[in-house]
This record gives sequence, structure tokens and C-alpha cells, in this order.
Amino acid sequence: MTRWGFVLLLGLAGCAAQTPAFQVETYEGERIYLNVRDVRVHPAFTAPAGGGHIESRLPLTPQQALETWAKNRFFGAARASGISAIVTISDASLTQQIKPAGFGPDMVQYTLSYRVELTFLKGIQPEFKRAIGGTETRELLKRAPESKHRHAWADMINTMLEKADAAVTADIPKTYLTDE
Repeated sequence: MTRWGFVLLLGLAGCAAQTPAFQVETYEGERIYLNVRDVRVHPAFTAPAGGGHIESRLPLTPQQALETWAKNRFFGAARASGISAIVTISDASLTQQIKPAGFGPDMVQYTLSYRVELTFLKGIQPEFKRAIGGTETRELLKRAPESKHRHAWADMINTMLEKADAAVTADIPKTYLTDE
């Protein structure tokens, strides 16, 4: 399991009917200390009702996972600096589409879409902006046990976090980095 991941807890022994839960794993990797006054996380995404959106079915939404990652990864270490860092989450949606089979069982396709932006502001002027986004998809039998669907969701979230972290941190200018 990766250090970014979420732990899919198994039901207690003897409680086979209990649905597995997700738990946010504490970020244990390298913290990034930024040469900024503060780091703010701005969740700008609101999942629309309907349209195949299933975020409300998850015990931990993709947006909550991204917020936790950003809060545990980036730290403002220059209190006197006039620069702020803002992590904006503009998309963190999980949708499902039922794919009826002509012959054989129906399938369900899950699509996780995300978009994250890291911006360094001096006052109200952006000095540097890095936006990344992507999608993850998984396809399962519709009639598969709920635990398999939950495992697929957790896997998609883990992959999203790994990719978002690699892309966002890849090219932060050295002027915004500090040793602490």
C-alpha cells in the first residue's frame, strides 16, 4: 500500500455483514515547507445531485481526500512573507454509468475526475500557478459485492492522490521552497 492511500478496513471478525469502511491514512511522507505566509485549501467543487454522481455514497469523498492531502503535505514556513499559497480543488467527482449487457451481466463503470490548482499569490496577484487534472476509471460487474465496489473507489482515490501529488509538486519553483 502506498503512503498516500486509504486503508480499507475489513469487518470485525464474526461480523461478515458489516460493510468495510475507509479511513484516511495520516500523511507520513516528506512535508513540503513553502516560503509563504500561509497555505489555504479552497474546496471549490460541489457535487451536483443526480447525473450519476455517487460521492454521497462514499464515507470519504474524493474532495475530502484531496483536502486532507493538501493540509498534510504543504506548510507555510515564512511568517513575514507577503506571499500566500492556495490549493484549489475545482473538481473531485465520482460518477457511475450502468452499461447494460446484450448478453451476459450488466456492468458499472466508475469515473473519478479531478482538478487541483496550486497558486502562489503576492497580495492578490498570482505569481505562479500550476493546475493539474485527470480521470480514473474502473469497470465492475453491477452485481459484484459492495465490498468490491468500495475497494475500486478506494483504489481510484489512492491513484488520484499519487498522480496529483507527483504533478503538483514536480515543478514548484525553488524560490517558493524552504527547509523549514
